[in-house]
Amino acid sequence: LYSQVEHTGEALVVNERVRVRNDWDSWTGGTVTQLVPLRVMRDGKSDSGLYSQVEHTGEALVVNERVRVRNDWDSWTGGTVTQLVPLRVMRDGKSDSGLYSQVEH
Repeated sequence: LYSQVEHTGEALVVNERVRVRNDWDSWTGGTVTQLVPLRVMRDGKSDSGLYSQVEHTGEALVVNERVRVRNDWDSWTGGTVTQLVPLRVMRDGKSDSGLYSQVEH
């Protein structure tokens, strides 16, 4: 039980893009997969998890949309969204889709 609860006025919906982190992590993008309990699939992951901090991003991705992607060790490159949950992108010059830890419009 919590001694203080505050209404934010914000409602989340399944498939909404958000940013998430736990207290010790950096912020990263993800997609809401379940509302109760609130579960988010982080970019680059194939399973959803629970996070202590979840915020709206205001962005919405759609299949066939052009984005920039990279993993922590890669350079940014262009690609096309092929699946929303988990978020999969086909990088330019590749013939299959992958999971990437960082995705930007």
